Amino acid sequence: MKVYFYSPIANDTLKKLDSFDDLIYQTRRGLEIWIHITYYMLLHKSKLIEPILTQEIPDEGIVVFHKGFSPKEIKPNKNQYFICVQADYGRHKFAQMHLVQNPYQVSNFKLSRRSFFDNTFSFSSSNYITLWPQPSIIKRSLDRNISINNISFYGNIEQVEKGLEEYLTGFCKKNGLQYTPKYDPLSWNDYSSTDITLAIRSFDNNSYYHKPFSKLVNAVIADCLVIAAPESSSLFFKEKYFPKLPIVDSIDGLSREINNIIKYPDIYFEHLNACKNRINELVDDGVVSQWEHMLFVANNQFLNWKNSSPITRSIFLNYRSL
Repeated sequence: MKVYFYSPIANDTLKKLDSFDDLIYQTRRGLEIWIHITYYMLLHKSKLIEPILTQEIPDEGIVVFHKGFSPKEIKPNKNQYFICVQADYGRHKFAQMHLVQNPYQVSNFKLSRRSFFDNTFSFSSSNYITLWPQPSIIKRSLDRNISINNISFYGNIEQVEKGLEEYLTGFCKKNGLQYTPKYDPLSWNDYSSTDITLAIRSFDNNSYYHKPFSKLVNAVIADCLVIAAPESSSLFFKEKYFPKLPIVDSIDGLSREINNIIKYPDIYFEHLNACKNRINELVDDGVVSQWEHMLFVANNQFLNWKNSSPITRSIFLNYRSL
């Protein structure tokens, strides 16, 4: 099955890359990770999907694009089926399918009036799919054994609650630790010297329904301990994959959890290793399978779109225009 992946920056060099590391060197943002890496992984690992990377929206076929890359007002014709990767962005007005990176985005209809009516039409839906793990992860060094020295945060500095960095710097200094945040995207794959990573944006009771649990997956893959805040994705990850995931809702709670890890690191690493056996569906081949399943669902809905009456398609597009 042919599927087009639209990226306005998809030059011929990118299409012909054989090395995953070369691809990563040219991939810096979430927009590119969703499109370029998905294209690359399906090209090299899927026997069911024929992905085509394109700089132009084709006149016919299934087209996957990131909301940040998509032409805002483009409407699908009878022979086009648009799949919008919503990610941290909003929804595309006229895409028949939306992909979200947090499972609660599918079920929580309060997030979008439009998403509720996806179920009205047989050719439209919102679907959850896992974000790819951080490419080329450098795992925590085996030489570190169960020692606890370095605490870090992986992500943009804007994502860190005001005052938390200052507190952690003081806390670590007082307890003989180091706080070494990783704000540079080029360092987001390097866990070699990290013992604890923090999947904490804030303690403001924000559920962050649009955010994924990728920081947790990356930490587990990297053999690195992780402490999370009670965001929706973290609670989901704890329930399904990591029953012993430490979740804290305050700075005091964070301090207590770090002190517990320092006292009983062997127990925490045992819990981490148990989780590693549960996340196969969230790593490379597992995510490929997720995409294959979703694209076959999309193909069935594409057939429904093409077989719908002109009036039905017009109603859908007019409603989305509101």
